[in-house]
Amino acid sequence: RTLPEDDGWRLYPNPAADRVTIEAPAALPQAVAWKLFNAQGKMVMHGKWEVDESTWVLPLSDLPPGLYHLQRGTGHLKPLRLLKTSR
Repeated sequence: RTLPEDDGWRLYPNPAADRVTIEAPAALPQAVAWKLFNAQGKMVMHGKWEVDESTWVLPLSDLPPGLYHLQRGTGHLKPLRLLKTSR
């Protein structure tokens, strides 16, 4: 299932067990840092998406099941919600 976000970003499948694909509405004009937080607010992953990219795969297999929030950039965009399930 795909959950479209109101700012044009997509995250699928959601819920997911092993990995999710993240799509921006267009190629990024500049690199964007991202952070993934668990339901308790602890950052569990982070990275940077490079210029001119619009699709990324985020591996989830090392994370326990639960609700996560993906923060993009400096936090001015609404976090994307993700439900990680067991296999």
